[in-house]
Amino acid sequence: MISWALLWALGAPANPTPADIEAMISNGQLEAAEAAIESLDPANQARFAGLLALERKAYGRAINAFKQAVAATEPPDPRLQLYLAHAHLLAGSPGPALEAVRKARDVAGILLAQPLLEARAHQALGSVAEAYAVLVRATGAFPGEPRPLLELAVLTQSEGLGNEARRWTSRLLAMTENDASALDRDMALALFQLLSLDRRGLPLLEAVAARYAREGRVQAALAHAYAETGNRYAAARLFETATRLGRRHAFEAADQFRLAGRYRDALRINREVRDHQRRRRQRLTILFEAQDYARVVAIGEGLTDPGAVYRQAYAHYALGNRSRAAERLRTLLVRDSEYTAGARKLLEAMNLEPEAR
Repeated sequence: MISWALLWALGAPANPTPADIEAMISNGQLEAAEAAIESLDPANQARFAGLLALERKAYGRAINAFKQAVAATEPPDPRLQLYLAHAHLLAGSPGPALEAVRKARDVAGILLAQPLLEARAHQALGSVAEAYAVLVRATGAFPGEPRPLLELAVLTQSEGLGNEARRWTSRLLAMTENDASALDRDMALALFQLLSLDRRGLPLLEAVAARYAREGRVQAALAHAYAETGNRYAAARLFETATRLGRRHAFEAADQFRLAGRYRDALRINREVRDHQRRRRQRLTILFEAQDYARVVAIGEGLTDPGAVYRQAYAHYALGNRSRAAERLRTLLVRDSEYTAGARKLLEAMNLEPEAR
């Protein structure tokens, strides 16, 4: 028996409809939705039980629930087959997923989810050509939808077909050029994940970022793409822009400025790194590479990671503080790190024994 008091306590309407329950699930009110489905008929109870199981990543339970919903629904509802196919894919069962999604082929030109799920099932089974053909047909059946184009770009890039991936991405950008809402932020970020390692794809990513000039996550994504392709100064500027837009990328901005040899800019943005120890370590590295050894020494000795210890020891050596340099270098000999061999060589260069006498 459904508890109306429980529904009220959970913030749900007293007589919830299927639309109300869908809204609860969308809003994350899973307990309220679970209580509310008791008032529904068996087919809808099974359907919503499956949706709740998907939200909770209980894919086995979702599969069983959707199977019950399919069996209890007359006439057959192809959407239930799509839910079932989706659950099978998430559970890592592409064979049953393909079987389920094929039973919904009557809506292939009506519900975009059908060809998208069918293509993913084919791809998971290694049938790339079939997946490609399904998605190409979907671009014709849904000429205003960007998703099939994105899926084609992802598919071709995963197969190492960079030219094809860029071609489908170009078509996607052209389709959405005059409709800002057609390419949402998640899709934009997916394009960065897709093309960030492709130098020839950078102009496409720049075009995407231009549409999201006030979106810090997108600017940071373009910065990562520039960093991956070695364009350090551009990456630094974009990380700094992302920081100004509310993202925490001061460390990355300073690091890219450092790698570009722009030490003043690196020190300037380093001041905005929030973690104190991380800021100090990065500041020491910047000053060391700028050969500003007096300021490296002035930072103090609170840093204990091997890289910082070695840099401070070298700074003491460069300034003529041989005893202080030796003291710091010897601390690196008692723990194995990538700086241990360098510490030993620097002690030898000073004609000093590894161990103090």
